[in-house]
Amino acid sequence: MNPDYPELARGRTFPSDDFDPTDPDRFALSILKESARCLAPAMVPVAEMTPNGSVVMNANTVTGANTPTGIPIQWPDDGFLVAIRASTRDGLATSMAALLLRVQIDGHDDLFPSGAGAGAGYMPLSMISGAMSQFGRYAVRKKFRQATQWIMYFENTTASTTIVADIAFDFVATGSPRL
Repeated sequence: MNPDYPELARGRTFPSDDFDPTDPDRFALSILKESARCLAPAMVPVAEMTPNGSVVMNANTVTGANTPTGIPIQWPDDGFLVAIRASTRDGLATSMAALLLRVQIDGHDDLFPSGAGAGAGYMPLSMISGAMSQFGRYAVRKKFRQATQWIMYFENTTASTTIVADIAFDFVATGSPRL
């Protein structure tokens, strides 16, 4: 250990609970945590094309003309949602256009707010990952906390078809550095 190590840290403040200038490993971890917290807003544009995780919700079966109960989304860490990808198991463009997605945040905010001012906004999967989307994904930048409740809902606009959908929420984690 460098005998000047505590002296190097004197006068610096770190909000991390792991700050301990006498332990080089904990001191380095504290610096990495603080750097991740401070740099995340600037680094998210760089990381959007290479997210470091995805929350995948597979085999969501939506029966004709039914809106099922909400499906909770559990984030593994704090971070930024940077993209949504969606597909239907049958691969048909008509299924992608007929199945609508709503994402509600913490019970009062919608990821896709309604333009009519009604609160809930539903977006067709064809606009998220279909021919109408850019790069096969819906780019978004929304900060989230692991403890915040996110719920997704589907609406099937066809009365006679059951559609099975897979959804992936790509994110950049900022809550803990990857060591």
